[in-house]
Amino acid sequence: MKTILVPVDLSAATARVCAAACTLARLLQARLVLLHVVQPQPLLPGDLYAFDAGAVADAMAEREEILKHKWLESERLGYDIGFERALLDWIRKHRESWRA
Repeated sequence: MKTILVPVDLSAATARVCAAACTLARLLQARLVLLHVVQPQPLLPGDLYAFDAGAVADAMAEREEILKHKWLESERLGYDIGFERALLDWIRKHRESWRA
């Protein structure tokens, strides 16, 4: 299947661009994918970006926890459960603490 990637910037022209892309996608029997990219706002003056090292470390620790669960559960069941299932299991385990 053909795919048409349409970058959009949500300007006034976006509606016309999307309409033209839809027409083209119908003619070509193609899948249409819209892409909108947002640049993060700098936390420091100029073009420098600051990242919270603690948040990055937390995200990496969470990723490792998910991968460990994936490996243990896959071993227990005898087949690869996949990252998506491991991630969903992790979300179910932690979602109550997010609601608090």
